[in-house]
Formats: sequence, structure tokens, C-alpha cells
Amino acid sequence: MKQKIRIGVLGALLTCSASALADGQVFLSASSGKFDHDQTLVTITDFGEKPETPPAEPIKPVVTSFTLDNEESDLISVSWGVADDNARFVFEYYYQNTDLVGLSAEYTKHAIFYSGYWTPNLYLPRLHGILGAGIGGAELTLDSEESLVDDFKDREIQYKLTAGLEYRLNNTIAIFGTYEQHYTRKYSHWAERRQVDVKEGDQTLVQIGLTARF
Repeated sequence: MKQKIRIGVLGALLTCSASALADGQVFLSASSGKFDHDQTLVTITDFGEKPETPPAEPIKPVVTSFTLDNEESDLISVSWGVADDNARFVFEYYYQNTDLVGLSAEYTKHAIFYSGYWTPNLYLPRLHGILGAGIGGAELTLDSEESLVDDFKDREIQYKLTAGLEYRLNNTIAIFGTYEQHYTRKYSHWAERRQVDVKEGDQTLVQIGLTARF
């Protein structure tokens, strides 16, 4: 049920924002923040070396699992698109990076979203709310000296919901702060008879930034 509600809100916001901004201004923004990760499960299935002759019995794979708790990652993001006083739709680029201590690995994620936002005035001069959603693709890489997860890379669909506040300093520049919830799928990588699966938990983001419109 929750999944259907999220997808419904996402579709409605994206559709309405796109149609409302035919005569909007050029919109740009840059921000930084931190992601807080729910538990992430890393499963490594090793099928062993291929035997030279068929074995007498099927070879059972060796499965190793790691559970990573509450890892944080740094965010840098930029966006560009079209906006008017009460809505905008944009393309957004997100860059995440952190060290996964439990795996001795560097975690890097690149993501691009198409997002729609409703930005109504909150009955105070220059103060606007932000409510939106986005859908896009993300590429996750793990770089580690551990051979089990070395050179991991995969791409998956990702989507997000956003709420926040924006204060418009003038007709061009504004500052904003948002809270976001990100939902991802399982990432998988196959190399040399070994499959690595990374099942990320949902991620929450708090970020602050600047916007400009022309």
C-alpha cells in the first residue's frame, strides 16, 4: 500500500509541475548535506573455481554476508530546470561518498533525477514551502582492497520524496533546506564466478543550498 501511495504522489507531482511551467524561468541550484543510511546488507556468493572435470557432486556456493549499520555519506548536488513562483521541474545530479568501515570499502553513488516540486507561499513574505518527488537512475560503486567486493559497480532505478522550506532573498536568489527520503533497489555485480548483492536500506537526507532563477 505504501509503495502505491509513493508512486501515485510521484506521478502526480511530476505531471502537474511539467504542464504548469511552460512560461517559467531558468532555475539553478547547488546544495550539500548528509545521508543517513538504514541497514545495508551485502551478500557475497562464491561459486568456486570451475572444475576441470565434472564433479561427483554439485558444488555448493559459499555465501558470506555483512550487515552495515547507520553509515552516513556526504552529498553534493546540483540541479537545473524551469520554475515559476509556485512550482518547478528540474534535472538533479547527486554525488554521495563515504567509507564503509565494516567492509573497508569506499562507497560512491552517482544519481540523476527528474523531479517536480510544488513551492507555495506560506503567507509570510518570501517564505515558501517545498513538496516534491523525483525518479531517476543511480550507479553504485565499491572500491576496496578486499578481493570480495573489489570493483563492484551496478545501476538501478531510484526515487525520492522531498519536503522543506525556501526563503527568497530577492527575485533571483533563495536559500533552502530540505528533508528527503530515498528508496532504492538491490544492486548486483558478477565477476569471476562471484556474485555480490548490495541491498540498501532506505536513506534519509538533510541538505541546505542556494537557488537562482533568471
